[in-house]
Amino acid sequence: MRRKIYRSAVVAAIIGCVAMALLCWYAVGVIEKSNMADALENRANQLCERLDLSRFEYDSAFDNMDVVCKEKARTLALLISKEPEMLEDETWLEEMRLMSDADVICIADETGECRYTAGSGDIPQEIHSEFIGALNSKSFSEHKVYSSGNSLKIAAGCSRLDKKGIIQMEFSPDKNGMMSAITDSSNIFADVSFMKTGSIAVINKDTGKYMYHTNNEMVGTEPMNDLVKDLTDAEGDTIDAVAGGQSVLLSYRQSNMGTVMVYVPYSEVYETRDDTTLWVVLAAVVVSVILTLAVRNRILKMTGKKK
Repeated sequence: MRRKIYRSAVVAAIIGCVAMALLCWYAVGVIEKSNMADALENRANQLCERLDLSRFEYDSAFDNMDVVCKEKARTLALLISKEPEMLEDETWLEEMRLMSDADVICIADETGECRYTAGSGDIPQEIHSEFIGALNSKSFSEHKVYSSGNSLKIAAGCSRLDKKGIIQMEFSPDKNGMMSAITDSSNIFADVSFMKTGSIAVINKDTGKYMYHTNNEMVGTEPMNDLVKDLTDAEGDTIDAVAGGQSVLLSYRQSNMGTVMVYVPYSEVYETRDDTTLWVVLAAVVVSVILTLAVRNRILKMTGKKK
């Protein structure tokens, strides 16, 4: 009888330890995941705000640059109208190009043919087709943004004031790297990190490739198919996903520049849960051992009294 009671106490203690461990494992896991999801969402929102702000600054700077370029073209037209003979002086026209920070200056006559150029070297220059129709106008002033290789260019055109024709000036908006710096995600996220093993990534909406990633080796590459599928099938802002071969908790947002993602491996999400569960199990074992010994001692005393 004594052994049966003692065995029942040990079994009850073991069941209690297991139940406590499972309850702790589940409860702490739910809380940890919820807290981590909130942290991910907050960080994703912050990063989106940074990206959108940088894009706004870029657009504002670019719009202002368009106005400045047209003003420079009109100023040159005014100078030429006062001293048209200066066009014959190549040095003067080159000085005007350098002072206006233009790449090329092209001055065309009423036929649309470039008669005077600066900064073009031996490369023949042509007036952009968008400006040709205004050869006979006296009040034309317009600009054109176009791509040349991997960079953007601004061409500003305005009417000549001394005679019929067009003055065309071409500029590189990012000659000093200022415009790139505004939208360079490596600068935007230079002081941003997330947890110990978390990652931050931005997928360019035009190319579908990483424009920023915590792991610099990933920049310029395409996301893994598993991650793309997880994002495509997502029904919320925070999802379970697979990134870099790991199961992660991921939060994402759409910005003007692309998809912003913040994610952290589940091994770190549940790091506290695992530690807490371990300590609870150890405490439960200690308490169970103490209670079992107390019950055993009590049984022994009761048995001794009966004898």
